[in-house]
Amino acid sequence: MSESKVIYAHVYNPRESLFKGNRNDKAQLFTVSCSNSENCGLFKRGECCRIGTFGSRCPYGTNGHKNGYTPKARAFSQWILDNKAKYSYLTKPSLTSPKKIMTVIDGYVYLPYPHMNLNDKVPFLEKGSLFNHGSDFIKTDDFTIENIVKICSYRPQALMGGEIKSYQDESVPLFLLHLREQFKELYEQLVETYPRAAEILSKHTNVGRKARLGSLTPNVGTFNETSSSKVEAHWVWDGEYLTSVDKKTSFLIVYNFSEIRIKPSLDAVVTITDEAQVNESTIFES
Repeated sequence: MSESKVIYAHVYNPRESLFKGNRNDKAQLFTVSCSNSENCGLFKRGECCRIGTFGSRCPYGTNGHKNGYTPKARAFSQWILDNKAKYSYLTKPSLTSPKKIMTVIDGYVYLPYPHMNLNDKVPFLEKGSLFNHGSDFIKTDDFTIENIVKICSYRPQALMGGEIKSYQDESVPLFLLHLREQFKELYEQLVETYPRAAEILSKHTNVGRKARLGSLTPNVGTFNETSSSKVEAHWVWDGEYLTSVDKKTSFLIVYNFSEIRIKPSLDAVVTITDEAQVNESTIFES
């Protein structure tokens, strides 16, 4: 581990808030410091689990908070400018809250799946509850076949009684999917001991998952552009360009055209619509 350093900073300006607050609301500085970002799978993805209202308490990170001045104070604007300048090296690129995909963080496995840490038979760093998010971390030494079976067979109960069915229907399949993709050998060992894992994934499809466009197989199917749950246009990816023959727009130099072609960033994220779009190099975002 290295010395703790600030890896994220956000300056809140009450004048720019979308919600009307009290005239006495103060400017605020929110920071995240970390002592092990160089060995963090989340940091490598441009994410941090300590960002967000219900962030998980990473063992290597700490949250910081500092109040500034109210808008009517003479020092208000200068305080904001000073703090933005102090942490300007962090603005590009900025860290985001994490996706619900497991990763390794130097001695720990991050498991951000709903209701998973309610299981008191699995040694999460802190058990979750109705009023406490708990910890999404388990030590790598405890990420064993035995404990993975306990994760998969767990059936959490709701506060008012009855099973929380979304855990078995959604959390467990997603967990196993990510396990197979990121810990292939461990997944294969699991299947030998717990065949139900393979049965769960036998019903899985990648259609509907999000992935980076540049990592998908070109010239397979179309990608849908949607608005209000309605498909507005279809796009074909050839490995370099996205082309649509049914895209409608009024913001072009001409009104009559047979197709539109754009050159997107290879890191652009799209929703998979055909299983054949996926290959061994596909980088998933969900």
